Amino acid sequence: MRFECRELSVTYPGRDTPALHGINLTIKPGETLALVGFNGSGKTTLAKALLGMHTHAGTLLVNGIPQQDYKPSSLHARMSCIFQDFKQYSTTLRNNVGLGLVVSIDDDDIVKDAIVRGGVDAVLANDINLDGLRSLSGGQWQRIALARAFMRAGTADFIVFDEPSSALDPAAEAELFDRIYDMGHRDGSQTTTVFISHSFGNVRRADRIAFLAEGVSRLGLERG
Repeated sequence: MRFECRELSVTYPGRDTPALHGINLTIKPGETLALVGFNGSGKTTLAKALLGMHTHAGTLLVNGIPQQDYKPSSLHARMSCIFQDFKQYSTTLRNNVGLGLVVSIDDDDIVKDAIVRGGVDAVLANDINLDGLRSLSGGQWQRIALARAFMRAGTADFIVFDEPSSALDPAAEAELFDRIYDMGHRDGSQTTTVFISHSFGNVRRADRIAFLAEGVSRLGLERG
């Protein structure tokens, strides 16, 4: 999935100052882009704009077509995401993960594959119908949310990871970003990935880095 932002701006309702202003950025199909910047610089706002979750000024093309010309349902069917404020559902592990699939979640193999991709530990993964998830740690819940995002990793053309490793240990974090990077670099893959992270070790794996400051994209670096 290809994105072209031309003077893209986003202003939240009730505010006079744009959260994003004059963003000019192209993201190529299959590319892994890291968004970096200080807190409040507009990273998550930009990611949500790309997902079609914000109205915007300026131009945002998706595969050469203005984003607003798509039916939201058809656009979102090709996308997946995990945000910092992911939800914790009071239901089984299977349902928590399976909610990431737009159609049916009856195929246990699909759910199990997503659980593996998300790094859910074996104790939980051995029983996808496990209930009583309230006592899980923050790291375990984050892995479940990651598994939900990975439910459509084989079919989604665009996936956003917003600080996806904040509750993970260093080893699990490194393994996760290996998976994220590999998604767009499998043979023939056109999965475009955007991730937000404050870790330099993770960011340097990206194909390109875009630095945001006060809602403006200041810099785009490509890997050598």
